[in-house]
Amino acid sequence: MLDRNTGDMVSTNAPNSRFNIAQGINASLQVAGGDTLTGLGPIGYVFDIGSGTRSNVSLPGTNGTRLRDLDNFGRFAGWATVPVPGGPSITQGVVGTVSSFEFMMFPGSAYTALQGINDAGWISGSYSDAVTGSDFRGFLAIPIPEPATWTLWLIGVGAVLAWRRRKTV
Repeated sequence: MLDRNTGDMVSTNAPNSRFNIAQGINASLQVAGGDTLTGLGPIGYVFDIGSGTRSNVSLPGTNGTRLRDLDNFGRFAGWATVPVPGGPSITQGVVGTVSSFEFMMFPGSAYTALQGINDAGWISGSYSDAVTGSDFRGFLAIPIPEPATWTLWLIGVGAVLAWRRRKTV
């Protein structure tokens, strides 16, 4: 990456880095990426350009994590390899933070990877067809508000309408 203050390139590599991809960047100048580290295998990371610090992300219960994007709230999008007892590992999309994340699988897919996330929570990604396992397709996931959110919204709109009606009478 280019340091705009000095004009120098900034490396996001860690010691023993073998396959580093710096992918997404947010307005706070934090970079999301994935790396393969000797002795650790596939790992995600968040690199803070301002401080020069890199925080590795290895999600619990996975054999490897890759991060591809980071919104301005610190939520990341990426994927993780998840072991399946008695079967092959599967790749699932992952979104959230290190302390609170969730897996996502495109319905009927054999492989799902999340590639981008914006501040509204929209997610872009790719998946492979479960039948062939090789045809990759793109998708967009738009969050649907929870019922409690809709309830609060309706109460708020109702209160504003009641207030306006009372004010005009």
